[in-house]
Amino acid sequence: MSGITLPGVFISVPFGTGPDWRTGAESSRYSPSRAERLTQALCREIETRAPTLEGTVFATVYFGGPGPACLSLDQLYRVLQSLYDNLRVEPVEQTIVVAAGAVDEPKAKVLHESGFDRAELRIQHQDRAARDFRVLRDAGFTTVGVESCYETDAAKWTQALSALLKLEPDHCALYPGPRCSELGLLYALRRTREKLVSGYRNYALSHFCRPGHECRHLRAVWSGGDIAGFGPGARSRTGSMVAASPAGFTDYLAAAESRSRPASTPLLPREQARDQLIGLLGIEVTPQNHGSVRSLVARGLVEQHEGRAFLTDQGAVALDRVSRELAGAD
Repeated sequence: MSGITLPGVFISVPFGTGPDWRTGAESSRYSPSRAERLTQALCREIETRAPTLEGTVFATVYFGGPGPACLSLDQLYRVLQSLYDNLRVEPVEQTIVVAAGAVDEPKAKVLHESGFDRAELRIQHQDRAARDFRVLRDAGFTTVGVESCYETDAAKWTQALSALLKLEPDHCALYPGPRCSELGLLYALRRTREKLVSGYRNYALSHFCRPGHECRHLRAVWSGGDIAGFGPGARSRTGSMVAASPAGFTDYLAAAESRSRPASTPLLPREQARDQLIGLLGIEVTPQNHGSVRSLVARGLVEQHEGRAFLTDQGAVALDRVSRELAGAD
């Protein structure tokens, strides 16, 4: 299935600390009233935008950000019901990201029974990880993975990575931390690949999975599939056009309540290049970018194979810069 691009739905729930690792959405403090306002806004946004999405069959559903599991079961059900009532959703994969301490055994089981087959535990501190991971594993999810930030201190990352692998996750998604140095990140990338060489496949940049546990939604994001994003900071893409909701919680609520739709703009070449590089798809070498490729190869940032340019480890650390150069933005 890795070569098939599936349209997907992404729901952003940014309750937590720090900007979301994937969307950049600003974090928001959780409270029952905020969760209820967000639930109502998500349902309203889905209903408002549904006519523009008519005819698309969505095959993946991904509840991301740090806080989806902070929503009550009733709130999650209402958002899911809104999706199924207003869009054509025929899921082959349904994922929820779970923050530390956000679910207990009964809630985890109900989430699985509600159609979520993948759970990703977002690890910010190791002290609760083993307990939370076991709760998800025992609930019966087909895939139980982990999300975490790289530690760029060599000793700390070696210790953290060993703790992650003791959980025996099906999927690992790793992101640069807020204070990552390039040298520390380069070490972390190489050390991670060495530790995960047995039993895991490096199917995307800093994303590893056991056979059969690749995330189809994330694969669609990086390979140019259509994505309908709802919630603060969520990005949508239809063909070569992209749109993003307001990243701030309050701004997003105001936009949803006014039933305004995010404006679409053409996908920037550097954004397309970035997605292709993250997905390990490589960039076709053309007369237009041949000079950039040669320069990047000379600096050890990309390698060229069969007419395509691929990131080296040094290039992965400098991802944004490499993307801009390959797209001719520098």
